[in-house]
Amino acid sequence: MSRDNISKPMKIVFIETKYVKTDVTSFKSVVQRLTGKNSKVGVEQTTGGLGDERRAANLSRGASFKEFDKLLMELPPFDELYRLCTG
Repeated sequence: MSRDNISKPMKIVFIETKYVKTDVTSFKSVVQRLTGKNSKVGVEQTTGGLGDERRAANLSRGASFKEFDKLLMELPPFDELYRLCTG
């Protein structure tokens, strides 16, 4: 048998599904608790423009869990979002 015919071991990943009910104010902390992220994460400020358009375009494609996790971590705190939406 040649080296070309030797197959690499298959990697199998088990993903445990967990259903959680939460409110808007606790959502970010619940996500961070479930993903193991530190709850004190700084928010990266963006200047807007083309970068935001590219990021939005990537959301419509099949984004990976890692990309989705990064997007969640970039969200501002929900109390700040609430203030922006209400006032």
